[in-house]
Amino acid sequence: MNDDQLPEAVPAAVIAEALDKNKEATEKVKKVADDLLVVHAVLQEELAQDTVPEVVDRAVEQASTLEKRLTKSAKLLDEVNASLERAVSANEDPSGAQEK
Repeated sequence: MNDDQLPEAVPAAVIAEALDKNKEATEKVKKVADDLLVVHAVLQEELAQDTVPEVVDRAVEQASTLEKRLTKSAKLLDEVNASLERAVSANEDPSGAQEK
């Protein structure tokens, strides 16, 4: 493709499929982040009750870091989903039928 050529429009069905897969991935990331948050809370509770080895301290720290990374990833996926939804809407006519 030359610099002066525009890329072909992506069919709405392709964008819609990407959106569906991205939404599924988003939900999985959110679920893992929620599960990790629970694990982190349990580890913190154990730390509050007893003196624990250095390995557990590291696990708590890593769990917290991973939960934050997953949360940021989930937010990014939400932004991508919103962009894909706008692209799908832009490719549909007012009656809801997709353009060809």
